[in-house]
Amino acid sequence: MKDILAILGVATMLALSIVLFMIFTVAYMSPAKAANVHINNFGEADAEMIFLSAVMPLNIISTFIVARRLANNRDIQMHLEAEYKRNKVFGSTY
Repeated sequence: MKDILAILGVATMLALSIVLFMIFTVAYMSPAKAANVHINNFGEADAEMIFLSAVMPLNIISTFIVARRLANNRDIQMHLEAEYKRNKVFGSTY
């Protein structure tokens, strides 16, 4: 379950980042360096607000899941490196 949650969270963060990048790029390429963003052309603003309200906690939770996994992987790597150095110093092999 945590894998699916982490993947969904990272995917939505990526999608939101791409949208933000595209809006910035359009605004930057315009002569006035500005862009008007209409959020209710088709009456979708309420649905988008509900979606974003549901996605933000998912993004926060998945960020912590991914950060914890990265920290655990780093701890494991540091432990293995310490074991390797300890065994190298004392001359033991596996």
